[in-house]
Amino acid sequence: MKKQTLLLCAALMALLTSTFSYAHNHGSTPKSVTVRVISLPTNRMVVTTQMVSTEAVTIELLDETGRPLHFQKVRKQPAFAQSYNLSRLPDGKYLVRVSNADYHYTIPVQVTKGVAEVKKNEAEEIQRPQVQVANGKVDVWSRVPVSSSVAVKIFDAQQNLLFSEVATVENGIFSQRYNLSDLEQGAYVLTLTTREQTFTEELQLTR
Repeated sequence: MKKQTLLLCAALMALLTSTFSYAHNHGSTPKSVTVRVISLPTNRMVVTTQMVSTEAVTIELLDETGRPLHFQKVRKQPAFAQSYNLSRLPDGKYLVRVSNADYHYTIPVQVTKGVAEVKKNEAEEIQRPQVQVANGKVDVWSRVPVSSSVAVKIFDAQQNLLFSEVATVENGIFSQRYNLSDLEQGAYVLTLTTREQTFTEELQLTR
């Protein structure tokens, strides 16, 4: 049954694909995540995920107020596909959310008179930032929602706030370099927050 679902997914034209890579530390091998949410002609949708790692992923369906209608945790499966029957849902706008510790993906689904329509252009994705440290400089790169605010903070090992800024990102890519060459060598913490999602990265400054 799962094989048939995957074949069906490959043949459908109403397809939304979102692919991005992330690296936990400088020099680590990037991991890829692909999320697809597909609307079917009937009142159904198909959610598929593919990833290099086997980290657990949660799949949620929320109503317009954010109330959870369905929660599912997919464990240790590098590939997953499942069809969801929305025939019992009243007309309205819903939200599909696929997430784990490293990425956060949401897309609205409109149910109208028995037909579920995936709103491709309203999809949002957030990925754990890639952080590279070299010669006292820190490069941060992350995929974030278009026209969103990104808050970056840097703390020392005693959790004292050393730096803070809020930037507006128009094109969906946050990329910034921070010069920390005036700081002593040692351990620091960088946090990146957008759309109420916060990622924490450890920094190690050396001379």
